[in-house]
Amino acid sequence: MTFLRQWSLIFRRELMAMFNMPLFYILCGIFFLLTSLVYLLMLLGFSRGDDGMSVNITDSVVRPTFHALHFFLLVQIPLLTMRMFSEDRADGMLDLLQTTPVSDWAVLAGKFTAAVAAFSIYIAMTAIFPFTTSMLSDVEWPVAVGSLIALVLSTAAYLSIGIFFSSMTDSQVVAAVLSYVVIFLFAFAQVFAEGTGIIPLMDAARHLAVSEHVAMLLSGNIAPMNIVYFIVLGFVFLFLTARTLEMRRWRS
Repeated sequence: MTFLRQWSLIFRRELMAMFNMPLFYILCGIFFLLTSLVYLLMLLGFSRGDDGMSVNITDSVVRPTFHALHFFLLVQIPLLTMRMFSEDRADGMLDLLQTTPVSDWAVLAGKFTAAVAAFSIYIAMTAIFPFTTSMLSDVEWPVAVGSLIALVLSTAAYLSIGIFFSSMTDSQVVAAVLSYVVIFLFAFAQVFAEGTGIIPLMDAARHLAVSEHVAMLLSGNIAPMNIVYFIVLGFVFLFLTARTLEMRRWRS
């Protein structure tokens, strides 16, 4: 069986499992409800000319909305990735898969791309905000495009982290908690480092913090280093997941 065939079987299985979960639809509905509320509040504040609001609708509405979108995704992703390997470990499905000719990388690729495909629904819903705003005023499209890219890249990176911790434990709760800890450390590394007052640590945290690169993309700075950062972050955790699966295969 070719790698593509193996990947296709896992991908379809995982995507159907995701779409059969009531939790997916509940979280998707909550996500769109909260983001729509944030968008409307920002839009109303801009229309009233509230103090502190910029005269630029992109700065006042689009960018803050995408900051909120990023945070909501950060909160939801571990809840949907926690089952991806933990459930298979608990019910013995992973042991069964590892006795077949299906490679660990095919299993991992299938699960990861299925998660990305499911979350593409989230990303697609967010595109409505800049398009709606463009009907009311001129939108800085580099900022809007950079914001969408930031969501896609950060979502893929967070998914890889969640999948890694799901591969390490049979407990979905433990997988979710560990994912939250690491994701929040990456997301707010700069804030934590600033509390120490140590300059070298602050400089290092500024380059490692997800929030720094997200902020650059949200400002329309689609620089290669910001894109490479998320690709490397995601690949590192996917590689660690593959190594975890390989070690489990050899132990069994």
